[in-house]
Amino acid sequence: MKNTLLITLALLIFSCKVPLAKRTIKLNIQSTSEYCEGAKPTEEILADYNTPKPYTGSIYLHQDPDRNDAGIAVIFSNGKAEVSGLVEGDYLMFEYPKADFEKFKQNPTISADQIHCAVLRSQQMLGDFSVNEKTKEVTQQIKLACDPCSEPKP
Repeated sequence: MKNTLLITLALLIFSCKVPLAKRTIKLNIQSTSEYCEGAKPTEEILADYNTPKPYTGSIYLHQDPDRNDAGIAVIFSNGKAEVSGLVEGDYLMFEYPKADFEKFKQNPTISADQIHCAVLRSQQMLGDFSVNEKTKEVTQQIKLACDPCSEPKP
């Protein structure tokens, strides 16, 4: 009986996805941007927006496309970051944090427009990548979209 219980417990432990916590994965992100200014840009301006540059800022990693998982915030400096503890699988990258509906409920001064904007922003996916047992480095190029809630430009 004890042996059966131990074998069952061992199978459960080893069959679950276990974070690869002992391993650090290097992330390299280059970004281009949409033109969001309004007036028709020159060819030089468009070329600059379409030239990949090292990304600096936060990216939020999720495995669930609806972002119902905990997610991981990764801070990039000059296009580089390191992250550990990723389980094997597919990851989606988002520029904005997940919309926090609990925060909205607790703050009656937040307008419906602000909630709508937070939801729109949180749905903007930048890209995706996969992690397996051999992954040591991920290199991606992302395109930063215009803020869906910014005022229209003339």
